[in-house]
Amino acid sequence: MAKQKAKTFEVQGTYRYMKGFPQNKDTRGPEGANWDEHGGMYITDFIMDEDNLAIFEESGSQWKTYGHTKAERTKHNLEQGEFMIRPRRKHVEKFAQYGGPPVVVLADGTPIDPTEGMGVGNGSTGYLQYTVYQTPLHAGSRWLGSQIIDWKQYPITAPSGAAFANRGESHISMSEDAPMDEDTPAPKARVKVVDVLEDDEIPF
Repeated sequence: MAKQKAKTFEVQGTYRYMKGFPQNKDTRGPEGANWDEHGGMYITDFIMDEDNLAIFEESGSQWKTYGHTKAERTKHNLEQGEFMIRPRRKHVEKFAQYGGPPVVVLADGTPIDPTEGMGVGNGSTGYLQYTVYQTPLHAGSRWLGSQIIDWKQYPITAPSGAAFANRGESHISMSEDAPMDEDTPAPKARVKVVDVLEDDEIPF
């Protein structure tokens, strides 16, 4: 096993489009990417000011920064003095301890539980921790976790499911209809008959 020499860094900023939970991880990625082979990717836009950009650049991370040109600010909807990075983390890594979702907690350290249906919405602010590591083969960066100070809640939708609001407890009762068994004939389908039109007849 190639030992990773890693240093941890922390920057402060604003989150946008966070996919930091198994329920909403990105399973597609940009065109040409093959994120399925990693079981999906945890990824977020993270927007910083100039002071935090300086910390980020000093860390030596290879993640690209956006916002240095007018074209980049226009494309990524950034204001003058705002800079964006896209931290990421694979769901499945060669070594298990480096994969899986990042830690996402509130200001007091309480984990945000995605099974309760709420993720981190655009405009949430807080801190981002990441590592910059070096192996004999390559250097890289990995999203470790996020601490959310101002939480803008947003419903999480699983890739193949739907998200519903919490409407309290369901009312449960027995159906008045008798259950069907093997001896009960199935109801016949109702077929609606429509007129057959000739090829040159157009109904209006």
